Amino acid sequence: MAAANEFPPDWERVDEWMPPELAKQVRALAAEARTRMQEKIMLDEHEIEDRRRAVANAIASQRLEGLEVDAQTRAELDQVALGELEPADVIASIRRRLVAGD
Repeated sequence: MAAANEFPPDWERVDEWMPPELAKQVRALAAEARTRMQEKIMLDEHEIEDRRRAVANAIASQRLEGLEVDAQTRAELDQVALGELEPADVIASIRRRLVAGD
């Protein structure tokens, strides 16, 4: 059984510290959530094309403002269009590079 002060609990060993029926329900909900996340990640071609257009528009907007998007950011934005990264990941990457002086 998990220690009372252990947080977060060890979800891999849920049967050791949770009543069996509740553990079964938790595992089923977790499996359903994983499936939904995987389905959400898979984008159809229409969605990918829409995202690519949005990326191209964002880059064009930067150019209109006199700024050039660097190659690494463009590559990361391409990954966003494909659903491989989230926009927040790109923002975090840009911040890390700015702080590092890259």
